Amino acid sequence: DPEDAQDYIDGAAAELATPLMAALGKLAVEKRELEISGILGDWTEYIEEACAADPAMAAAVRRKGKSLQRAMAGLIRFAFEHKVRVSDKIVSITKVTQNGRQEAMRGPLYLGVPDRAQTKRLLRAYYLREGGQTQ
Repeated sequence: DPEDAQDYIDGAAAELATPLMAALGKLAVEKRELEISGILGDWTEYIEEACAADPAMAAAVRRKGKSLQRAMAGLIRFAFEHKVRVSDKIVSITKVTQNGRQEAMRGPLYLGVPDRAQTKRLLRAYYLREGGQTQ
């Protein structure tokens, strides 16, 4: 922001960007580059919320070797490895549009999306752990 830059130049601000601003800026760039949307957007919001609540998380997001790409890959891996079968009673009444036609969904269907608590735990573990490896 030009006004923030001028305040820093003038000495009115001690920092050009706060650690939180820097973390959110990095996430915004990564989110745009990765074309994040849907559930991945929700997961990214969890990271942003954690940065606002915890300065250690904001610092961790900016750490070399940590990336939104690897964080999302870890969550997707967890989701795949912990998928559960959806009841045939639900699948049998589910209608989907395929090739422009609505038809009954065929099973079996397995879904694996971590709940909010699991997602937060996995993201904190990734960002706050040393090194850049996913789980």
